[in-house]
Parts: sequence; C-alpha cells; structure tokens
Amino acid sequence: MPDAPAPPIVIQKKRGKGCWGCGCAALLVVAVLIVLLLVLAYRGVSSASQAFTSNAPTDIPTGDAGDAVYHDAEGKVDAFTQAFGQEQPATLRLNSDDINTLLARDPNYAAMRGKLHVTLQGDTAQIDSSVLLGNLEKFMMTDRYLNSVVTLGVGFDPDKHAILFNLRQLQFNGQPSPPSANELIDQDLNTIVNQRLQSNQLAKDFLARVQRIDIENGELVIEIR
Repeated sequence: MPDAPAPPIVIQKKRGKGCWGCGCAALLVVAVLIVLLLVLAYRGVSSASQAFTSNAPTDIPTGDAGDAVYHDAEGKVDAFTQAFGQEQPATLRLNSDDINTLLARDPNYAAMRGKLHVTLQGDTAQIDSSVLLGNLEKFMMTDRYLNSVVTLGVGFDPDKHAILFNLRQLQFNGQPSPPSANELIDQDLNTIVNQRLQSNQLAKDFLARVQRIDIENGELVIEIR
C-alpha cells in the first residue's frame, strides 16, 4: 500500500495553566494511543486485502471502573496538572482502570468510547481497538473495520524529548500481522508518533518537561521536572 500521512492530532484546551484537556498526561496518553491506532491502520493493513479487516466491529469494553476510580484518577491528573502549571516536579501513576475510566467518562474522548481499551501488566501495554476504516482519511475500504490488538513497551528519551515504543506483538482481525507490515511499523512508529506530538505546541511544551515515561508494575508512570 502506498504510504499515507497519519492525520494530525487535534488537542482541545480545556483547563489548567499551560496544559490541556483533563490534564497534560491523560491527554498525552490518549493522543499517543490514537496516533498509534492510526499508524497501525495506515502501515499495517494493505488496502487491497480483506484478510486483516472485518465487516463488523469487535466488542470493545468501555472499562469504566466506577465513580470512585474516576474521581481518584481525576484527582491524580489534576494534582499533576497543577504541578505542571506551577513548574514543579511531579510524578503521575495511572493503572488500566484509571486510563479506561477517563476514556469512558471524559467528554473529550467520547469519539473513542467503545473503540479503544488499554490493559497494563508488568512493563507492557496491550491496546485493543476497533475502528471503522471509513473514519480514517484516504482509506479505501470505508465500510470495513480494523480490529487490532497491539502489545508494546514504552520508554522516553529525555534528551530528544521523544516517546520510545517497543512493538512486541500485533494482530489484525485475530491474525498476526505479516512480517512486511511489522517491518513498516517498526520503521515508522516512533518517527510518526513523535512528529505528530512535536507538531502540536502544547504537547511539545509538555514533553520538554518530561523526564520519564514508562510502564512499571502495571502502571503508566510519567515524571516531569
């Protein structure tokens, strides 16, 4: 399939000094997941092949863990956002329930509800997603769905202000992706995601403060200086 550029991230400012959305880190996580999903769609599936797409979506749970988890996750993000706005060091830790509940309840992420689910375990993230290809710009099979499961590790280069991905496993429509697709994704994933983040000034400013992004003991850990 010919290369096609991934659509830009649209980040809407909502509240918080020098920040956005329900919090710097929370929206950074969602932005990365959405861009990752788009990269998989563009790089991982041939427009001429229906073997790795489906005529129906996969059932993706919202992962809403309830009021207590939502308020706790909001409190973590708000405290982190406040520290960011006051130019103070801080650490944010979000587990799977935190992230999925924010995705399920925050209106900024309504478009991804029922389409994206995150599982953090050990040092690994698994992202289950189901997206109608017609929602992706310039994709030919507009009436088919990309149902994918991607497993990866995450790191951060504080010198380059770049998020680092380590792709471990990838499935489309229940089938492992072909080696050629994995090779393209390995080549392009980190470059495309970081280009998109750096093209947004708010995300760029945030990443300039980040010292660490990691998955540790089933939690996403983000440290700012």
